[in-house]
Amino acid sequence: FAAFGVAQYDALRRAILAEVDRTLLVRAQSLVREVEGADRLDSAHLEGLHLAEPLESSQAPEIFAQIFNANGRLVAASENVEKLTLPVPTLASGATFYNHSLPGGRPLRLMAAPVLEGTIPIGVVVVGQSMQLASESLRQAVWRMLEVGAVALGATILLMGVLVRRGLAPLQRVADTAAEIVATGDVSRRVPLTGPANEVS
Repeated sequence: FAAFGVAQYDALRRAILAEVDRTLLVRAQSLVREVEGADRLDSAHLEGLHLAEPLESSQAPEIFAQIFNANGRLVAASENVEKLTLPVPTLASGATFYNHSLPGGRPLRLMAAPVLEGTIPIGVVVVGQSMQLASESLRQAVWRMLEVGAVALGATILLMGVLVRRGLAPLQRVADTAAEIVATGDVSRRVPLTGPANEVS
C-alpha cells in the first residue's frame, strides 16, 4: 500500500509539474518573439509589452513575467511581480526551469528563456507562476490516499483474519481433541477426517 501510494503521488506530482512547465514554455516563447522584435532591450522600447496573462478567476494561478538585459538589469516586469526580486540564471542558449520560494514559503515555478540576437544572448525572459494551488492539491491527494489506504488495509486485515481462522480450523480441532485425550485419558478418541484422503488432511 505504501509503495503504491508513493508511486501514485509521484505520478500526480510529475503530471502537475509537466502541465505547469508546458504553460510557462508557451508563454515564454510568445514573449521572446515579442521582445526580439523590439529595437533595443530597455524599458523605453519594451513599454506597453503585454507581459502577464489576464486571469479573472481566482481559481487559476496568475502567470507573471520579468525581462532582464544582458547585464542582468530588470528592464520590464508584469504588474503582478514588479516588486519581487527573483533569481535569474546566467545567460544561456536554452530554456531553464527552476523552483524558488518566496518569503513565507510560497513556492514558485520559474522558467528562463534567452533572448537572442542571432546566436548571441542579449537578455533573459523569466516567466513563472505560483505553485501554491498545486501544493494544496497534492496535500489533499495525500490525505485522500491515506484515508483510502487505511480503509483498504483495515478491510484486508479483517479478510485475512477470517481466512486464516478458517484455514487453521482443522488444526484447532486436532488441538482440542488432543486436550480432551489428555484430560480424559481416553486414547480411543479420534479427529474426524473432513478433507480429502491425502497426507495433508
